[in-house]
Amino acid sequence: MLTPARTPARKRASRGTLGKEDWIAAATDLLIDGSVEAIRVESLAKRLRITTGSFYYHFKDRDDLLAQVLENWREWATAQTIRQLQVGRADPRRVIENMLELPFHGSSARRASMIELSVRIWARQDESVQRVVDAVDKQRLAYAQRCFMALGLTPSKARGKAFATYSYLISQSMLWHIGDAAYKKKMREYMREVLLGDI
Repeated sequence: MLTPARTPARKRASRGTLGKEDWIAAATDLLIDGSVEAIRVESLAKRLRITTGSFYYHFKDRDDLLAQVLENWREWATAQTIRQLQVGRADPRRVIENMLELPFHGSSARRASMIELSVRIWARQDESVQRVVDAVDKQRLAYAQRCFMALGLTPSKARGKAFATYSYLISQSMLWHIGDAAYKKKMREYMREVLLGDI
């Protein structure tokens, strides 16, 4: 739920022009590299080597861009990832096992974790962003809880397992650089046993 199978694509609207996705991707890069304060129309235009006229074709103003950066994160880091987990209507146990694999999807996972951290830092400075982050956390936890309930757990026990799963996903996505492949595999197997061994 933290890490999609792939991060948002950067597509040009047509040959020689920039699409909305290009601006959002560039703004997200600035959010990662600096902070939300670093996201300025002029800085983005310079980074993209284009005039600001293209920006105003796609966005009303900077606030509109920031809102769409946040919505883009919410969509692909939660809604899209949940849809991917449900492909083929996998059984709940398999879905949970797939969740535990999310932080290990290579460079896309590392980029997703950097975006996640940057958005959470931004949320500490902006109450409206914090409300979105809170809603995302609630949605992710509720989804994980439903998966555990589908395996027969009571709502209370499922909530506890969901919280443990989510805590693991967040911590592992931030600690992706610790340990080699064998160590990470061992940690995944340990968490699988902790979360699913008694079900």
